[in-house]
Amino acid sequence: MVWDYHDDDLPAEGGASVSLTVDGVPARSVRVSHFRIDADHSNSYEVWKAMGSPQQPTPEQYRTLEQAGQLAPFAPPRTEKIRRGSYTTAFRLPRQGTSLILLEW
Repeated sequence: MVWDYHDDDLPAEGGASVSLTVDGVPARSVRVSHFRIDADHSNSYEVWKAMGSPQQPTPEQYRTLEQAGQLAPFAPPRTEKIRRGSYTTAFRLPRQGTSLILLEW
């Protein structure tokens, strides 16, 4: 899990550049799943604000908020080769964002 936390909750251009290496992978290939929580992904609070911040959401709004709060894939799962027992990836992470990289073998 990787996050880009800042005490000041201000917008920022581009986000953080992340390079992640996981050593000791005992397989030749892995299935990689990337999940994200940020202003645009897996975030019921932002959806609630976009709805106008209803104090008593309708049943439909409530269902929408429940779905928006579920951990959602950021990208489709993919298979990656392991080189010398290590998996390496790089990506940009928005300010206040969190990514979960799941490796399965």
